[in-house]
Amino acid sequence: MNKKKKNVIEQAQKLFIEQGYHATSIQDILKRSGVSKGTFYNYFSAKVELFKESFIMLQDEMRIERDKVLIDKNIAVMDVFAEQMYVIMSFNEEKKINELIEDGLASDDPDLICFIKELKKDFNKWVYHRFQQIFSADKQPYLVDATIVYLGVMQSMLSMRKIIDNSVSIKEILRYSLSLVEEMVEKSSSEKICIFTSEEFEKIFPEGRGIKSDFSFNELTLATGHLKKMSEQNLQTDRDKHELVLELITFVQEELMHEEPRKFLVNSALTTLNSIVQLNQTNEYKRYTQILNDLGYSAI
Repeated sequence: MNKKKKNVIEQAQKLFIEQGYHATSIQDILKRSGVSKGTFYNYFSAKVELFKESFIMLQDEMRIERDKVLIDKNIAVMDVFAEQMYVIMSFNEEKKINELIEDGLASDDPDLICFIKELKKDFNKWVYHRFQQIFSADKQPYLVDATIVYLGVMQSMLSMRKIIDNSVSIKEILRYSLSLVEEMVEKSSSEKICIFTSEEFEKIFPEGRGIKSDFSFNELTLATGHLKKMSEQNLQTDRDKHELVLELITFVQEELMHEEPRKFLVNSALTTLNSIVQLNQTNEYKRYTQILNDLGYSAI
């Protein structure tokens, strides 16, 4: 993505947050970003396309912050999930994500409504899969119900907190909601009570590009963090090489966030990384390249 297009997306994103989707006109975006109408339509077919791209950029930014929590942590620990949820909810509050979603759903554009519903589905799937990673095998049949209850309780409490201007913190609400879910899962498993099955859930929320790419991104972010830390240790006597490694790792991560990553450039960056002896024999690097290989990228 060229710098001018990225600037248009970033400036529009700020306007959407400040004013809302419907209240922001294309003229507002042109004025804020400093581009002509011709340039705008060269990048986007309509305002709705720009809104979707800005939302995807926000989601990518959120995922990076969310998955930083996993570095050097046990993914199966409930408190780690609670930390991730706090990052997500704080990010959503700061960027007014819920307001943007409601604004978009009020649109008469069926494509935009479908896009937002898919975002919501992806979040539901992410929570469900995180619960699968946290709870033991005997609790798995009850996790669809747990996901539904958790999201319902949490969202209702957060909404009520805003309505009555309550001083209770987001962390308190998240922790309370999780404690209810843990009790519910224990009770459901002991009494063998299950309302919705995983088969029904997968039928409504089938495995697809969204969840697979999200979990690949999750693992890649984690592996990237470990690789950066290892590079700091192994290359501390060679600052130029260390800076090159950081630059290449960051480039790969940012490139893969794009809708259509440039495979040749990613593979070229991996080829350069592969030539660094202090790097390519480490477990961190092997894990990093394995994840990228699964995604279809490898050194030339």
